Amino acid sequence: KSRSLLVDVATDDGDSNRGGDESVRERIEVIALVRALCAVHARDNDERTSVRIERLWTILRDTIVDHRESIRWYALASTQVMMRRIADLNDLNADVFERRRVDDDVAFNIAQDLLPLLLENWEHPSKSIASLVPSLFRSVLKRMLSTVRGIDEMRSTIRSLLRRPTGSRAKYAALQAIVSVDAESAEWIVSSVGDFVAHIIEEIARPMHSAPTISAC
Repeated sequence: KSRSLLVDVATDDGDSNRGGDESVRERIEVIALVRALCAVHARDNDERTSVRIERLWTILRDTIVDHRESIRWYALASTQVMMRRIADLNDLNADVFERRRVDDDVAFNIAQDLLPLLLENWEHPSKSIASLVPSLFRSVLKRMLSTVRGIDEMRSTIRSLLRRPTGSRAKYAALQAIVSVDAESAEWIVSSVGDFVAHIIEEIARPMHSAPTISAC
């Protein structure tokens, strides 16, 4: 039954080419295996757990931006499972002496890889794909902020968001998500936006013959 469900997902979004259907089915079955392995309670130590999660992520990473909607959707949904698994290992067992954790550097690198991919999918015309992004984005933010390098990366992400076009669907939704997750980042956003707006006003006030050099914070 689960196999038939995967086939239904694979062929439900307009991937009508017969050869393409087979390719989509095979790719989705690979993602299904990765998804299952993410949820496995393996008897690993920290290092083996980190290596396993990192290898599984390398498979999901490319499928998140696949041009076929069915694959992209299923990859995003499976990435949610992986992020929940990392949270379970690192947060719920935080007070247990002998625990299986995902190394902070591995967790951070996955979160760092995911951020631009999520922003790209937030702009996707498919509502089913875009609707998966907000909760996953918040999970990634929380995971990033749980690491030592997270604060600097968060500020870099905010700068990148402020530079996005005003019509960007991801820009304001992502900033709102950051504000809801991290109070310090909220204060920094307010400060950054104020500086950015002041800089734009200053540039507009210059004589017309002076070439503008507007740059984001």
